[in-house]
Amino acid sequence: MKNKELIVKFAPVARKNLNKTFFTLFIIVILESLCSALFVGTSLLLNSMQDSFAVTFFSYALMFCGVFFWFLILSGFATMLLRMARDEFVTIGFLFYGFRRFKQFAPAAFLYTLLTGISAAVVAGTMYFITKSNPDFIVNLQSKFGENAFLYLLIVFSFILVFLLIFPQVFLFFLKYDNPSRSVFSLAFLSSKLLFKNIFKFIGFVFMAGGRNLILAAFYFGITLSFSAAQKGGVIQFFSLIFDFLYFINFYKALSLMSLAVPFFYENLRQPAVEIVVSLKKNDDEILLENNNPDKNNPDGQ
Repeated sequence: MKNKELIVKFAPVARKNLNKTFFTLFIIVILESLCSALFVGTSLLLNSMQDSFAVTFFSYALMFCGVFFWFLILSGFATMLLRMARDEFVTIGFLFYGFRRFKQFAPAAFLYTLLTGISAAVVAGTMYFITKSNPDFIVNLQSKFGENAFLYLLIVFSFILVFLLIFPQVFLFFLKYDNPSRSVFSLAFLSSKLLFKNIFKFIGFVFMAGGRNLILAAFYFGITLSFSAAQKGGVIQFFSLIFDFLYFINFYKALSLMSLAVPFFYENLRQPAVEIVVSLKKNDDEILLENNNPDKNNPDGQ
């Protein structure tokens, strides 16, 4: 099925569930901010207070636990979205579904956490190697491309790693929900296979699902950047706040629709539409076969 046809089918699902998805995203931001403050914040605080192997190990373990709980919350969100795509009953309580079904979703959350840790380690190791082998690398980069050049390079490199390691597992929570008894590694392989087999169609559909809100968010973001570059005045600051608000609303609406589009696409892969066309008019070959059938009027062959 083409993306345009999928979007038509997706429209009623989006209209019905946009507000619920939008509200749930706010709850997730709050929960994961608290999780970050508890685990990641404590980890960074311990690292800054004392420098020893035991403290460093414990702080990284805390950070690992924090990321693990992030993904466990996201497993509940994935379950909610999948049930919405299937037009099944959902409440905000499904956000904690991963904790209720810990044995089912913990392996998938652990795999996501492990891949995140590997990505962070590769980024940190690569940057450490570059700065040690060429101490003037960052200075030269900033002198040629601006003060934020190293940060931009770090973001691009991290994005590539996330795309290669984590993005292929975009269907993993859905697959684990549907196949609780199967191993996480077999489902991770299946998720990668489903994604790379349909990668361009998937990316196109998700961006099409963001639609008008995604375009407006990009437009308002550009305006806010132009306001931030201008001199701050009373009128400019007032309009900057308005466009910031418009960007925020449209961005979260687009993010809600794009999040909901992922399980909808998965459902289309899991249960593809099959069109059966039955012709009531016999073609020439069928008539010819019937006329040449010696047993047509003598079914017993006598």
